[in-house]
Amino acid sequence: MKKLNISDIDKLLLGNSWYATGGGFPIQRARNIFSSILTKKILILRTLDEFKDEDYLCVASGVGSVKHTNVDITKKSTLGIRMLEKMTEHKIKGIVSGEIGLECLAAETATKLSLPLVDTDMKGGRAAPEPPINMFSLNGKSLTPMVAINTDGDITTLEGVSNPSKTEFFLRNFANLASGCFVAWCPRKAIDYKKNLVRGTISRAIRLGELIKAKTNVDEILRTVSGKNIFSGFITSIIEKEMKGFLIRKIKIKNGKDIAQVWVKNENLVVTVDQEVVVTCPDLITLINSKNNIGIHNSNLNINDAVTIIALPHSKKWHSAQGYELFSPKHFNLPFNVKKI
Repeated sequence: MKKLNISDIDKLLLGNSWYATGGGFPIQRARNIFSSILTKKILILRTLDEFKDEDYLCVASGVGSVKHTNVDITKKSTLGIRMLEKMTEHKIKGIVSGEIGLECLAAETATKLSLPLVDTDMKGGRAAPEPPINMFSLNGKSLTPMVAINTDGDITTLEGVSNPSKTEFFLRNFANLASGCFVAWCPRKAIDYKKNLVRGTISRAIRLGELIKAKTNVDEILRTVSGKNIFSGFITSIIEKEMKGFLIRKIKIKNGKDIAQVWVKNENLVVTVDQEVVVTCPDLITLINSKNNIGIHNSNLNINDAVTIIALPHSKKWHSAQGYELFSPKHFNLPFNVKKI
């Protein structure tokens, strides 16, 4: 168990700037939320193993475009958790983040209820565009029941659905009725989380953030996290496509005659260099500032930015038939085969 302070948060957000792969919350927006929390509340981070197997945990997260992270979706998060407790007849003992990069939402919910934030996330240490892309779905587990509350205050529930695509369709359409929605979901015993999730992903992000904050050489950091330096250059074009609930982009980066392109659906999904596929999801792809090595949120990219594309390996579990069905270029209708780092 660890009491998190603002120094821990700053390191977490720097680490997240790599692991969130362009998605999640922008650093400053997330820091503002965490700062507000820490001026009023104590934020406790607990490992999965510090919970009894019979304790109930749940996920608190949001659904919406990374372009609209300035919207407050947690106003009624307490109500969402209480409704989930009533549906399951179990008290929730800890809050899990839906992904790396959304811990501020989970932390805000947890502190409102005087509960700890759990040192893990649903996606195995990264962000991904759709809620059903997670470790429970990868292992064939249902995510329901769910309680969703959108920014207009509308409330809905979802029970008994095992198909991840149906879950995504339901949540995305409900979120699109307003400007996004808060979701409380996957109430399960801690033993189920222990069996399905990757332990310590928040602590791992903090450790990475320490290296970035210390201005460690990028190649040294990449060696530490088994990553790879893919390409460096300047952004020359950003083509954006409208799709409600998502930020869809194709980013072109040039270095002399060489051209890299990055395909984005909230998070970075595919990189090509001179029209050859170099790396794709489910591995992690991030654009970092070439000067300070801090990952750039996809809503903050600009023409002429000097960036470096880096890639990190995802959990081996995702490199499987079931993993590729949930999380691969073909899943997003992109005409590329999976290419591992």
